Amino acid sequence: KKEDPPNVPVITILGSNPIVTCVGVPYVDPGATAWDEEDGDITSSIQTEVNVATAAPGGGNTTYTVTDSDGNTTTATRTIEVIYCK
Repeated sequence: KKEDPPNVPVITILGSNPIVTCVGVPYVDPGATAWDEEDGDITSSIQTEVNVATAAPGGGNTTYTVTDSDGNTTTATRTIEVIYCK
């Protein structure tokens, strides 16, 4: 019998992905939630890494990583686009 794959947590990115923000405006990430079949709501365990500079046009990303009580890890990424706004 084949082994079942591990139940990994599911990360849901809140808001748009990709997301657009304006040059010169501080970026505030809308965040994400995490759910695990065994552990339930593990949103508070999400590690968030924001990598974007808004001083000039360009891009970046936010990476969300969460690990459940069995050691299964999931990562999700939001793309951020920085543009000139009128």
